[in-house]
Amino acid sequence: MTLLRDHDLARAFDHAAPTYDRLTALNPGYRTDLRRSARRLRLPGGGAGLRVLDLG
Repeated sequence: MTLLRDHDLARAFDHAAPTYDRLTALNPGYRTDLRRSARRLRLPGGGAGLRVLDLG
C-alpha cells in the first residue's frame, strides 16, 4: 500500500468522501455511535473547542 502525503492525500480523500458520506448516512446509528466513542475518549472539558476526526 502506498503512503499518500500532502496533495495526493487530499485528492484521495476528496475522491472517496462522497461514497463514505453515503455509507454513513445509510447507517441509522452511525452518528450516535461516533458521539459515544468521542465521549469515551474522556477529553478534558468534554472536548470543548476540539475536533474528533472519523478516519473510517
